[in-house]
Amino acid sequence: MGRGFTRVLPDALVAVVVLVLTWPMWTTAGYGLARDMVFSPRAPWTLDAIGMGSSLPRAVPLDGVLAAATSVVDGAVVFRVAVAGVLLAAGWGAHRLLAVVVQEVSPAARCLVGVAAVWNPYVVERLALGQWALLATYAAMWWLLPVVRRVLAGERRAWWASVCLILVASLTPTGGALVLMVVVATLVVVVVHRDSIARAVRLLLVAVAAQLPWVLAGVLGAASATSDPLGVEVFAARAERPGGVWPSLLTTGGVWSPFQVPASLTSWGGHALTVLVVVVLLAGGARMARREQALALAAVVGFVLAGLAHLPGGGDALAWAVEHVPGSGLLRDGQKWLLPYVVVVVSSAGIAVTRAERALRRRDSDLGALLVGAMALLPVVLVPDAAGRTWQALEPVTYPDDLTRAVAVLDDPDAVGEVVTLPWASYREFSWGNPVSAADPLPRWTERPTVVSDALLTESGSVAGEDTRAREVETALARTDVPLAESLAAADVGWVLVYADQPGAAELDTSGLTPVVDGSDVRLFRVPGADREPESSVDSAGPVAVAAVAAVDAAWGVALLGGLLGGLIVAVRARRPSREVTDQ
Repeated sequence: MGRGFTRVLPDALVAVVVLVLTWPMWTTAGYGLARDMVFSPRAPWTLDAIGMGSSLPRAVPLDGVLAAATSVVDGAVVFRVAVAGVLLAAGWGAHRLLAVVVQEVSPAARCLVGVAAVWNPYVVERLALGQWALLATYAAMWWLLPVVRRVLAGERRAWWASVCLILVASLTPTGGALVLMVVVATLVVVVVHRDSIARAVRLLLVAVAAQLPWVLAGVLGAASATSDPLGVEVFAARAERPGGVWPSLLTTGGVWSPFQVPASLTSWGGHALTVLVVVVLLAGGARMARREQALALAAVVGFVLAGLAHLPGGGDALAWAVEHVPGSGLLRDGQKWLLPYVVVVVSSAGIAVTRAERALRRRDSDLGALLVGAMALLPVVLVPDAAGRTWQALEPVTYPDDLTRAVAVLDDPDAVGEVVTLPWASYREFSWGNPVSAADPLPRWTERPTVVSDALLTESGSVAGEDTRAREVETALARTDVPLAESLAAADVGWVLVYADQPGAAELDTSGLTPVVDGSDVRLFRVPGADREPESSVDSAGPVAVAAVAAVDAAWGVALLGGLLGGLIVAVRARRPSREVTDQ
């Protein structure tokens, strides 16, 4: 086996595994629309895109990045590049990090780590939830760790890469919080060792600055910064098989929604994975912790946060914080905080396999190579149905022509007023969509301000949202003393879009509303009497505040582009052979 083949084998194997997990994206045309994932032909530039709408900035600066990307490339292309890109980056970065941690690592161990970094419960369950942007943080983490080491060692050129990776990892507030966790842990380790403190502080300042888009929007925006405490119970990590929640978290699983869990994790495969993870941590965890102390510290903190709701008094403390402390709603979804721990587990697996391979080769070199090579596909063997979960979420959707026509009408410059989508719900299963529920696509397609329900209906009850405007519209919809058209006009709602395939759509009283688009899938109505725009975030927060947030978002985008270009230039120069002057 040539050196060239063994060099590209880990990357090639990762590409094959990613292709398997994302197969529907390449065999069907359309856009991503499942759970929290919404891609449209063109994402809009709106106040919500910068977090200054009436809802919390949960997708800031992500929405702005998507608006910028889809202004150049169609959303169908962005969907495929984004999802496949983060998975490839995770797998390719994982086995390269292993090569930094372990000297003389074998191709088989690198293959195992590359596959395990992509094919594990955490990635599969988060992707099944449509949370590809959180996986961007996960992917960036693999590359960021060695770059941080170079920054702390005084390598100036590494700053370009560190800025770029921190910004990519901070596409969402949760991702930003996870990056901050790792960078703060880095500062703690540096302070303990009394080395490179100034560089670690500068790195922390970069990480803090990367969070300004959503922090500033959260402070200046109109939405309530506190959340419904019922969400703590709903979004807490859950046991996926008998034995309690902690074994599920140990194996990087435990997502709050049971519908995203591969069936193999609920039976013997999950128990086998628990045993294997324990063995891996015992065999390789100590070395990984010594080599990446900051990551190990962040992993411990993340693991505790993931299971905090299940610790004595932890659930009550979380519920109090979520209800009274602004921004604490980020803590409700427990399992997502496992991200640094997942990096530790996967890396430890590579270390354990490397040690096993060396021991086996001393007895029988051929047998050792064969056994270790076969282990590269062990993650797939233990969770063979992982792709079944990701395929549901990644099956592209073709939007109905009715919806396209409605968006064109709403984006007309002469259109006035907000649009409300009915029946009133936050997630829907569309007959023209894929088999899972999805967030409403309209707010991420039209420039017209859109009001949708942000309450989440669960088996435990309804988790209230934070959108102040949504609550006003919900109150108007609940009125029975006046017709729907009249109550919506009084609430300054200018348009009503009805998804005709949804339960309750046929019973809606649309008398008094003016039909504009009357399709079989989507109906759009004008609300007579609604001839003015309702009070917006510009009115409530002030134009200066909105302009400040927009300026911060623009600076964030420029910094991301600068980091990408600077890192590319540095990489090209590093690969360029030096000229030598020779006498001939």
